Amino acid sequence: MNDLRRLGSLLVLMIVVAIALVARTADPRSAPGSTSPTPSAVAEQSASPASTVATVDPPPTDCLDISIHSDRMPLTVANLASVSTRIVAGTFNDYGPAQWNSSDGKRPPGASSHTPDMIYRPAVIAPDRVLTGAPTEGDIIARVDGGAVGCDMYTVDSSPELKVGGRYLFYLSYSVDSTGTYISDPSIIEAWVIDAGDQVKTPLEGALTVDQVETAADKVTFVLPPLGK
Repeated sequence: MNDLRRLGSLLVLMIVVAIALVARTADPRSAPGSTSPTPSAVAEQSASPASTVATVDPPPTDCLDISIHSDRMPLTVANLASVSTRIVAGTFNDYGPAQWNSSDGKRPPGASSHTPDMIYRPAVIAPDRVLTGAPTEGDIIARVDGGAVGCDMYTVDSSPELKVGGRYLFYLSYSVDSTGTYISDPSIIEAWVIDAGDQVKTPLEGALTVDQVETAADKVTFVLPPLGK
């Protein structure tokens, strides 16, 4: 009887082994010479173009963000006229591309808030009246301090806020290049909105007509000397 039991147990074991061998042969991953894929390989096989995440280049680490705060007191017509090379009434048409005040328009080495390097925007002005200074023909391109070049930002809180199509009374003076030298390119030091009644609102003298501004400016005896003199 014991022999029969041992024989039955042996037959059952043989059947189990045979089933396992058949199952292993049916699985292609267990074929001779094959290896099981790694988790990363499975992930690569299951990934589709639609599931690919685009990489974003990190922002430059050498960007400049310079803010210049001015404590300038409000000025009278006479004060502004004494430091202006020209006063014109005209329409602001648009800004050109911002650039640095260097000779090539690019950021100079070592630019900071403690150097004369700055970003400006060229403002296109269509003058309709020249109150003081040399007459002009065609548009005037004048600098407005502040702007952005690439990731560099330069902000000047005293720069005028101009709206395209607006008519302004512009006070123009010399500009400064990246070496700290005055140059003849005009720069806007102040701009007052001219309303429909041909008036401006001054910070100290109230509402004045453009004619009254011209009269007050003509009384100023001091004028900026020409460059180089």
